[in-house]
Amino acid sequence: MSQQYLIIDGYNLLHGAGLARPQYGPGDLERCRHKLLRALASRLTAEERKLTTIVFDAWDPPPERERVFHFEEMHVQFAEAPGEADAVIEELIALHSAPKQLTVVSGDRRLQVAAKRRKARFQDSETWYQQLDRREFADQQVKSEPTARERELTQQETEYWLGVFGDVDQIADDDASSARQGLPEVIDDDEFD
Repeated sequence: MSQQYLIIDGYNLLHGAGLARPQYGPGDLERCRHKLLRALASRLTAEERKLTTIVFDAWDPPPERERVFHFEEMHVQFAEAPGEADAVIEELIALHSAPKQLTVVSGDRRLQVAAKRRKARFQDSETWYQQLDRREFADQQVKSEPTARERELTQQETEYWLGVFGDVDQIADDDASSARQGLPEVIDDDEFD
């Protein structure tokens, strides 16, 4: 299977994921971006993270960070000026060496047209995030719900079942002994009613 690359319109996904706020106080935007990055890191596989680029407009970039950095193996970058993330993403699409293996995550029509022009896939941010969320939830369900055979019995359950079936070995031994003597293995009192 071929590798699938992701280019994500950061603020568009922030809104699509329901992590944006109507207004931001000091440090709020940075916290929301970080929450989005953590959410992506927890839902994408290690291989997917390596192939993911997230582009944010340069509104309130983190002061301690470079414009380009890695977060949990994902490539994160801030556009040079506010409102320029679309231009950066268009350039990334235009320069991508394998556009047919590329998915652009954005609800922005301009970016969807740029992706289509290069025969890349595109998906609306909200829809993509919901699918990612469902996939992560399904994976958690599979991991967190052990089958009846995998689950260990509690001490109380063990004692209960030993009380119910504790004499099974004795019954089996008695049945085997009866069979050797030519007697029926089980006599059901109900048969004679």
